[in-house]
Amino acid sequence: MGGDEKVLRGDFEIAAARRTFSHPWRGQALTFPKGRGRYDGDFEDLAKVIRGEKALEFSPAHDLAVHETILRASGLPVE
Repeated sequence: MGGDEKVLRGDFEIAAARRTFSHPWRGQALTFPKGRGRYDGDFEDLAKVIRGEKALEFSPAHDLAVHETILRASGLPVE
């Protein structure tokens, strides 16, 4: 795919950004099947934790270490 193309789900319309041909094309409506979203599995997992069906995958100490590492790698202060 080129830099301007995106992967989309659901209904949307496309239209030519610039006219590169002589036909007066007005666009076309397209429908794509709705799939699972990128974070659906994460939210389903979180719901299991909230309902008490499973434990958190990572400890709070692990999460804190990850965030501190990202801040340090970004050159930001860790307080």
